[in-house]
Amino acid sequence: PPAEPPSEAPRQQEQHLHLMMQLLRPQDAIRLAVRLESARPRRVRYLLVVRPEEAGAEAETVLLGVDFTHEGAACCTLGMVLPLWSDTQVFLDGDG
Repeated sequence: PPAEPPSEAPRQQEQHLHLMMQLLRPQDAIRLAVRLESARPRRVRYLLVVRPEEAGAEAETVLLGVDFTHEGAACCTLGMVLPLWSDTQVFLDGDG
């Protein structure tokens, strides 16, 4: 499908967030969601920082890579799961 008009973008982002939340356990929360540029045309990718909502659960923080096959896709898949340990360093160099 063609790119969404600007007026559709907020609604599409809300739909994407809803679908990504369905991938998580009930006790998990998205702390940060960033839409990434994709090297593949039409594919939509997000990087999520996720951790449980209970106090003291920082040790269970993970980075999730989530993929949509196109802008209006009705489902998404996990492409990456990276646990964040206390000594983990992550560098994003701009190529997604």
